[in-house]
Amino acid sequence: MALTVSHTFVSTGAQTTSTSLVSKNEWNATHSVSGTVEATDVNGTFSSTAITGTFSTTTIVGTFGSSSITLFPGTDGSVLYTTGTSVGASSNLKFTPGTGDFTLQALSGPQFNIARFGNTAVADGDWVFQKSRGTLVTSHVIVQTDDQLGTLRWQGSNGTAFQDAASIIGYVDGAPGAGTDMPGRLVFNTSPDGTAAAIERMRIASDGLVTFSKGATFTAYNGGTVSSGTYTPSVNNSNYQFYTNNGAHTLAAPTSDCAIDILITNGASAGTITSSGYTLPASPGDALTTTNGSKFMVSIRRVNSVATYSVYALQ
Repeated sequence: MALTVSHTFVSTGAQTTSTSLVSKNEWNATHSVSGTVEATDVNGTFSSTAITGTFSTTTIVGTFGSSSITLFPGTDGSVLYTTGTSVGASSNLKFTPGTGDFTLQALSGPQFNIARFGNTAVADGDWVFQKSRGTLVTSHVIVQTDDQLGTLRWQGSNGTAFQDAASIIGYVDGAPGAGTDMPGRLVFNTSPDGTAAAIERMRIASDGLVTFSKGATFTAYNGGTVSSGTYTPSVNNSNYQFYTNNGAHTLAAPTSDCAIDILITNGASAGTITSSGYTLPASPGDALTTTNGSKFMVSIRRVNSVATYSVYALQ
């Protein structure tokens, strides 16, 4: 074992002055522990401690206050202890050479939680992806358009290895400036059946333009049976709606700009439908009759607070 220790501390146990051994004391100051540890336990309560080194089959046990722990993976993954539970190369938390810098594994329900507590509107939990073109850690070199800034990736096992199923990637979307100018876009990808190659399905550009690679499907909203009162279509339900006319009622204009199509089917007691809030031409299309079983498609458009509709009789 080769270990270098430098410390100044007040101990509740026996104090050691050895530079090649760490005793199980309670440490209450700043310490630096570096070197290669092969099979050694480091135990204690660390209030503001920095621990760095190369750990092979090593455990670190303690309560850390404002501490910094840097672990460099050994051949079997570095080992870390948290809340008294061993987490290591064959357990949940490990640093695995060749497959990623940080891996969280479990046989049931692994979770990665980010929580922040604070009585302010901006007290949230952040997961931040950062990129610089600098070749040294902490060096800032401006990124370029189309640089990838971060990826969320979902994978499933095919029986022998993990394959991509979906991903969300953040890109630089234009030439960034030296100040606070950093245009970005998000790209959503999924893998079609028969391949593990994720394909772009949707993107949100820096100017807010949303582009779909294919169309979209909608579930029609069932407005039920309307026998009286007012039916006010809302895009929050769906762009496609249907209901049964079983009594005189009012079809009101939507309260927000949108496009909605409504299929109206007359019931046995269908009543006259009047409108409210629309700007209509002399004839908005076919007449809305009250014949039992008749169907009508009503296409509603509201743009810049101006609403109108047209009627198509389906018989």
